[in-house]
Amino acid sequence: MLSRVGPTIFLAIASVCWSPTATAETPRRTDHGDLILLDLYGSYREMGAQAADLLGEDVRRVLKLNLDFYEHAQAGGIGAWFFDRVALPLVANFMTDDTGVSEEAAGYAETLGISRADFLRALIGTDASGGSTVFAATRSATADGDALIGRNVDWIDFGGLLKPTVVRYHPDNGDFDHISAGWPLLQIPTVGLNEKGLAFSLNYFDTDPQIEPTSMSYPYRRVLQRASNVDEAIALFRADFPITIPCFGTLADAHGDIALLECTTSECEVFRPDGDWFAHSNHARSATMIPRDQFRGSDSFDRRRLMEAAVHPHLGHLDAGRAADVLRNRDGHPHPNASVVANLFVLNAAIVEPARGVLWHSDLIQPHASFGRYIPIAINAGIELPAPIPASSALATDAHTRETRAISMVRAARNARHIAGDLEHSIALWQAVFAEPPLPLDPAELAIGWADTLLEAGRGEQAAAVLDRWVGSDANWDQQIYATLLLGVCADAAGDRDGARAKYAATIALIDERPEFTAYDSLRKLASRGRDSPLPAGGFELSLWVTSVPP
Repeated sequence: MLSRVGPTIFLAIASVCWSPTATAETPRRTDHGDLILLDLYGSYREMGAQAADLLGEDVRRVLKLNLDFYEHAQAGGIGAWFFDRVALPLVANFMTDDTGVSEEAAGYAETLGISRADFLRALIGTDASGGSTVFAATRSATADGDALIGRNVDWIDFGGLLKPTVVRYHPDNGDFDHISAGWPLLQIPTVGLNEKGLAFSLNYFDTDPQIEPTSMSYPYRRVLQRASNVDEAIALFRADFPITIPCFGTLADAHGDIALLECTTSECEVFRPDGDWFAHSNHARSATMIPRDQFRGSDSFDRRRLMEAAVHPHLGHLDAGRAADVLRNRDGHPHPNASVVANLFVLNAAIVEPARGVLWHSDLIQPHASFGRYIPIAINAGIELPAPIPASSALATDAHTRETRAISMVRAARNARHIAGDLEHSIALWQAVFAEPPLPLDPAELAIGWADTLLEAGRGEQAAAVLDRWVGSDANWDQQIYATLLLGVCADAAGDRDGARAKYAATIALIDERPEFTAYDSLRKLASRGRDSPLPAGGFELSLWVTSVPP
């Protein structure tokens, strides 16, 4: 998946002073399989404290992970010191917002026994890449004529550390009750619903700037707290520029309206479909925003196309059950570690019915989240809930067993390299992965990860042999770009500068075949640098994060 979210997403999150008050209800945690459901009550400060307490070790493990990422990402020097020791504590302790983000962060920090600055460091330390896929349908496209959203949130879960988490907020300050789906520590909804029937689904938008550090505007939360319908949500986004983080926002309401917001930090465009439905991934649709989209890649276009293809047979009959079928769709590629709808990186699989006041969420963790049982979660008390949508029968097949085993082996190989730091053990595990053909995963993509490991271990000749064997002419365009670049590095490692330059030139030529895809600019710059001087062997942060599977 090629859409990336930088580690500075939450740069401006901070906290303020508070006065505790008694809550009207008892906070609680309910586990449905791998899914965590939290009910929180009171002020946002209190709800942050409640969430930290209820999540316990689940949130402490994420906190440690993020703080480790933050520490390892420090560049050093006076500028980094000033940011970490002066600017960041000032932001953490004195900047405020009107959505409760800063108050909630303060409640988390106090309960976790850390400073507000360390909590902010943990939020900044978020290190992952994601490319999510969503559809919205209404009127003639749905079975009952009401609006419906289906959403797969693609995000690395770090081997189960980021558990799918749904928070049901019951604020005491006049904000609407609302549901927010994501994972521990995440304060911005990936998908959500409020008591008025306004549904919102967030996709990150890679544009410049990627963050507005002087802003504490979080309309992604505010629409669930204050907007009753799509028009109010659009107006809310446009009322408080600059917003902190660019985004795409899929909207639907209980009246049957749907729309797509495309927002930089300084302006928003609205996309409305010609018919009664649309699919979306991670690229701009409006004429204004297309030139500002800096990470347009084939993966995003493939996922949108395949989501559209998955929805089409169900038009006129879409309901929650059929939406689950859409989110489980793997058509378009023989392997699941590709740009299919139900790919291996789905962390949150959710369906929202605004008029019904229900958000459905899978109870299964990555890498097969889309195929789990979907639990109905009502926004308002007293709603008679339907039965859960059963888990997919595919989970009981021999094919699923083989896929699960292959994923486990690839994860072990990846973890041996990136977590244990044992390159030789990782290489041995990669050899074991490829020793059991036919692979249920795409071998071309896995071979890129294997070759990069070999390069880092100083085995350039073996890396070149792996790439030549497994990344053939039938490999997709992305795979050929990465493989050709790595073959240039292999040639450099062997002291063959002429061969290396030829491979780097071939990499540039491949990228230049699709100038409309801006996602490969950094690779083009890397290949251009390689033509001038040898590139180091191994250790690249390859954007093609499906070269393995979620760790």
